[in-house]
Amino acid sequence: MTEAVHTVIKTKAQIMADVQDAIDASVLVNVVVANPWNTLNQNNLVTQNGFTAWAPALMGPGAQMKPLTSQIKLGLDLALRDKSDLEIYAALGRAYLRMGNERLLAAKKTPAIGTCLDICCLAVALLGSQFRALFNPTSTIEVVLMATMGEAAHALIVVDRAQDGTLSDHATWGPNAFVVDQWYALQRNGLPGSRAVKDIDPNGAFYDPSFIPFLTVSRLHKPVVLARKGIFTAHDLIS
Repeated sequence: MTEAVHTVIKTKAQIMADVQDAIDASVLVNVVVANPWNTLNQNNLVTQNGFTAWAPALMGPGAQMKPLTSQIKLGLDLALRDKSDLEIYAALGRAYLRMGNERLLAAKKTPAIGTCLDICCLAVALLGSQFRALFNPTSTIEVVLMATMGEAAHALIVVDRAQDGTLSDHATWGPNAFVVDQWYALQRNGLPGSRAVKDIDPNGAFYDPSFIPFLTVSRLHKPVVLARKGIFTAHDLIS
């Protein structure tokens, strides 16, 4: 008789703790923030003048990203122009994964310098390299842009968001969702701010009360629009 194979489903608390441990043991703890924000910067980080971001190019303001407009699609690679929005987001997720892997290897020799999106790429690559150990088979990792008219945008990672929810409303992300934002964490001095993992649930062990206002209201007190920039799953790691 063949023994049944059982897949152990990890809880959200386990995943968050494992992701934070993975980040703390990686090169991400030594990344230099190229563009610290004064309102967040508690560690006297300085702006890296002359720095050029290296992450895959963003496509238009966040408010235009869902659904993808015809104008944005014209700026895509030819192979993607006729694809569905979901296929395009998946392709972008793989692009962040590829670029991040290249930089992750380089950062083992020389500390990386990056913007929020660059650091997202590094985090995506780290999480992707350990996907099976850190996540559940159905887990999703999204690169998300926080966009506000008249201000610089910010990129972060959203894990296990309910895909039938509304991206711009974190109250609809479902009970399993949480955020990874190492760019933010590197600028904060002490817990819970200095942890990259951020729970949306106020009762969660990784909840950071200062992060929720940052996620929803801009520095100029304007509403923040959240837009997907890319998504990848375990399927994208199968070669």
